[in-house]
Amino acid sequence: MRENLTQAIDRLTGVDSSVAVTSGGELFLRFISLTSLEHDKILTHSSSRVVLRVLVEAAAEKKRFTVYVTEPQPDSAG
Repeated sequence: MRENLTQAIDRLTGVDSSVAVTSGGELFLRFISLTSLEHDKILTHSSSRVVLRVLVEAAAEKKRFTVYVTEPQPDSAG
């Protein structure tokens, strides 16, 4: 999973080299690398294809966790 995340971050920074994308990718990689996702509770704000993909891969590896997704208003995009 770490290799896939590193490749995704490289692709994102190749398209948008802003500090936000670079530091966000690095922080996300560190967080995912440090956690085992075993019986963890995860809070995420709104919808994210990247986060969803990571969680789907973790579930495929038989990791068990609970996800809470906040819903932004007024567009309910979460």
